[in-house]
Amino acid sequence: DATVRKGDEFSRRIARNVHIMLQEEFGMLRPIDPSGGSWGIETLTKEMAEKIWGEFQKIESLGGILKALEEEYPQQQIVDVLKQRFKALDLRKDSAVGTNMYPNMTEELLDPRPEDVAALKKELSEGVEKYRADMDKDFLKAKLEELKAADTDIVEKAIAAFSAGATISEVRTARAAEVDSIEVRKIYAHRWTERFEKLRFDTQAFKKETGKNVEIFLANMGPIPQHKARADFSTSFLQVGEFSVHLNNGFQDDEDKPGSRWDKCVEALKAGCDDQGTPYDCAVICSTDATYPEDVPALAPRLKEVLGEGTLFLAGAAPKDMEAVYRDAGVDEFISVKANCYDILRMLQQKKGMKITEEEVK
Repeated sequence: DATVRKGDEFSRRIARNVHIMLQEEFGMLRPIDPSGGSWGIETLTKEMAEKIWGEFQKIESLGGILKALEEEYPQQQIVDVLKQRFKALDLRKDSAVGTNMYPNMTEELLDPRPEDVAALKKELSEGVEKYRADMDKDFLKAKLEELKAADTDIVEKAIAAFSAGATISEVRTARAAEVDSIEVRKIYAHRWTERFEKLRFDTQAFKKETGKNVEIFLANMGPIPQHKARADFSTSFLQVGEFSVHLNNGFQDDEDKPGSRWDKCVEALKAGCDDQGTPYDCAVICSTDATYPEDVPALAPRLKEVLGEGTLFLAGAAPKDMEAVYRDAGVDEFISVKANCYDILRMLQQKKGMKITEEEVK
């Protein structure tokens, strides 16, 4: 609970029982290969130690940690790794269940259990002041002066100052008084999933303010077994942004009427997403690679005509020799395992007019 709200008795009990869960539920006391020892952990530890030692050497070659911080070496290393992790999350190479994969559309935010921070701060401050009121101020001052003047036994003198009632700030000030300060670029705290969380919050805010959402039409071709795999993938892909995806069982030809499936699909798109005929913002053609060469050139131009400025997707990555053909027919983007989920969802939000709260990675 600590990342989203104050813990309660249940969360504290779970925290206390983690060791029991590891022992009884995860089988940590039942190794697969008892005679093999902990070679796996030892190997990882060795690799980590070698990498860390390399970083120590690099920092030393720059003139030490202060010089490295001034030149922004550690800060940039952290940003580079963060961008790599964000990129893998954007492409869904890495999965954050419930965030960029398998979103729960009925999920509700947890009660944050707000507390009066100002009152708590006041209470704690009063406690500190009451504690310090009993201190011998002259004795404390003398210990801080000893710490300030010390060239040796600094740790012992710092302990003596703390024992006399000094605060961390006072001890730090005593030791830093004669040291020149430097300014370095701050290392910002980021959560791995924060960009996708903000993306979804932007949709929620837009829905609350306007009552509208990005409305998505699935142009499912043929019977369910033919389109289901890609329809399900596209639905999960687009629901990451909490968009409204309208499902159907597919459009099939009537007997003795080849191509009537395309007419049915176009008419369904024209009808809109509700009884008022609210237009769709985008459509996704879902079928198989084997049927796309026939379906896309015939259907895509008609869907694109109805959508106007809306976006037309094709589910699946097009073969290199067919991508230009599909784009010429009206397909704007492709939804596949290679697609950048974050960029596509942000694009749809912007076209809808949503307020974007994206922050620069720094």
